[in-house]
Amino acid sequence: MDIRYKFAFERTLLLEDSWPMAGHGAVVELLRNGDEVTHIVVTFSNQPLELAPKMVTPDAEGIAAHIVMRDNLRDMARQIVKRFEHFLGIHHTVKIDTRNVDVEFVPKTDHERREMKVFNFSTSASVPKSRATFSMIAQAFFASESADDPSFVTSFLQLARQASRERRYIDSFRYCFLLFESLYGNGKFKTSQLVDAMMSHREFTDLVTRTIDEFLTDSLHQGSVARGLVGSHRDAKTMIEYLIDRRGHYFHGNIKRTDIWRPDQQEEAEALSEFTMFLALAVADSMAAAMFSPDIGKRYFDNAKRFGAIMTVIIRYKIRDEHDLTHDKTLEMNTPATVASNDLALRVQEQFVRWAQTEIHGANLVSAIAVDKATGTELFRSQYIAPKPAAV
Repeated sequence: MDIRYKFAFERTLLLEDSWPMAGHGAVVELLRNGDEVTHIVVTFSNQPLELAPKMVTPDAEGIAAHIVMRDNLRDMARQIVKRFEHFLGIHHTVKIDTRNVDVEFVPKTDHERREMKVFNFSTSASVPKSRATFSMIAQAFFASESADDPSFVTSFLQLARQASRERRYIDSFRYCFLLFESLYGNGKFKTSQLVDAMMSHREFTDLVTRTIDEFLTDSLHQGSVARGLVGSHRDAKTMIEYLIDRRGHYFHGNIKRTDIWRPDQQEEAEALSEFTMFLALAVADSMAAAMFSPDIGKRYFDNAKRFGAIMTVIIRYKIRDEHDLTHDKTLEMNTPATVASNDLALRVQEQFVRWAQTEIHGANLVSAIAVDKATGTELFRSQYIAPKPAAV
C-alpha cells in the first residue's frame, strides 16, 4: 500500500517542467495546471496495511460508525514539505498550506483492496467564525469618535492572533512581546534595565498578576498547555524575567548555539504563546476605556430610538408574599433591538433580575416569562426557589 499526502500551493509558482524526486524515504511530485504549480504530493511506498483507516461499526443502535486510524506519517510529510519550502524560499516567495491535506491510500494487491474500507479523505484547519453582539459593535463605533487610538495595540494583537491560528507560536510570542516592550519597556533593551522598566509600570504588573491567577484558578484553562509554565512563574517579577529571557532566545538567538530555536519546531513555544496571547488581550482590554465610557450607553439607546430599533418586552412574573399569597405582575421593558435573539434574551433577563433584586421587597420571586410585545415570541422562561417569606 502507498500513502499519498497532497498539499496545496497558496502562492502561484510557475514551472515549465518537473518530474518526481526521491528523498526523505519518500517520492515527491509537483502537480501542475499548465505552467502553474498547484500541489505538492508526498508518497510513502510499501506501507503496512495496518496504517490504512478502518471503519468501525458499533454494536449498539443509534451510535454512528466511525473511522479509526494511526496516521503517523502525516507529520513527516509536513516536515518534508516545510523543509523544502524553507530552502526554496531563499530564492522564491512561496507558500504551501500544510494545515490542510488530502490523503490517499493506494492498494497494490487485490488482497489490500478487499481489506481496505477507506481509500481517501481530507483534513482541514478552519478558522472559527467570530460571533459578536451589536452592542459591542456600536460601542466600538461610538468610541472611535474619542481621542483614544488603539491602532498600535490592535495591529500587534491581530498579527499575534493570526500567527497563533497558524501554529506559528514563535511569531505569536514575538508580536506579543513587541507590544509589551513598546508600551512598558521605556526604550530599554538590556535585560536588567528592561526588567526594571516593566516592573515600574504598576498597570502592567497588575495585568501579569491577574493573568497568572486566571491560568491557575479559572476552569477555562484547566487543560491549558501554559499551566505548567505559569505554575513555575507564579508572580509578576519571575514571569516578566522569563518573558524577557525568551525574548533574548527568540529575537537574538545565535545560530551557533546548541539550543538554537528552529522555525520548524514551533511546539516548544506553544505554552509561551498561549500565556502571552492572554496577557496581550488583557493589555488590549485596558486600552478600551473609551468603549465603556458612561455616556456610551445613553448614546447607544438614543441612537436606537432615532432609527426605530427599539423593542418592547413584556415580562409577566409571579411573587409570593409573607401571607403565602401569589400575585401576578407585569413589567414592560424597552430595549435596543430589531429581532428576537439569544443575545436579547440574555440581556433582558439580566436586566430583569437586577431590577427584581432592588425593587421587589417583602416578597419572593416565583417565576417570570418574557415575550416580545409585537410578535409574542418568547424570550425566556424561568423558575425561582420561592419559600414563604418570613412574617414581618
